[in-house]
Amino acid sequence: MVSDFSHRVGIRLVDYLEKGATITDSYYTTLLDKVKQAMVSKQQGKPSKGVLFLQDNASSHMAAITQWKLVDLHFEALTHPAHSYDLATLFPNFKNI
Repeated sequence: MVSDFSHRVGIRLVDYLEKGATITDSYYTTLLDKVKQAMVSKQQGKPSKGVLFLQDNASSHMAAITQWKLVDLHFEALTHPAHSYDLATLFPNFKNI
């Protein structure tokens, strides 16, 4: 599995999870620390206006420890709609995969 953390001007971090492994809340919070480190190292003196995260409602994303880590890192999590009709029309056969 690939986790891609992007910025409007490019990719900040790509993480590869080994086959058969699952993303737990502790793994995800460690990954958030890596995202913060990648941001600092690639910032190059540019001011940051904050970090917005768009993530789904996976258990590792919704766990209390993850929510506290986002607050600790000063990241803001955007709400993800449970179902988006716009996206559903783009991928009509998604449930069949």
